[in-house]
Amino acid sequence: MVIASNGLQVTVGQIIGGALTDTKEKPLNFKIERGASSPSLIARGKDGQLYSAGLDSALVTLIVAPKPDYKQLRKEGRPIPKDKAKEADEKIKKEKERNEKVAKGEMSAEDAAKEAAKEAEKEEQ
Repeated sequence: MVIASNGLQVTVGQIIGGALTDTKEKPLNFKIERGASSPSLIARGKDGQLYSAGLDSALVTLIVAPKPDYKQLRKEGRPIPKDKAKEADEKIKKEKERNEKVAKGEMSAEDAAKEAAKEAEKEEQ
């Protein structure tokens, strides 16, 4: 825990994570200030002081997680939501059927790849 003081430089993670205390060493609970001209976090300390952190120039790391590939997760035996399991099983079945057709010579590998690509494109829409 760090005692907050005027001009102290801390990360947004420390502020939100509760790593700061007031001068009485009581945790500061920062909240987003609504209606401010620039985004900021504020907390009222048990010592009566108002603590404020401006976020107008704060840098954060944005992480964009890709859409889960439930079919692949299912193949790997990993848990997936029940509502996605049936759909994943159907996709796995179609893929297996295509692979069997290719193996038997009933379908070319090229046609199988085109069919798979069409299905993937359809899913994205």
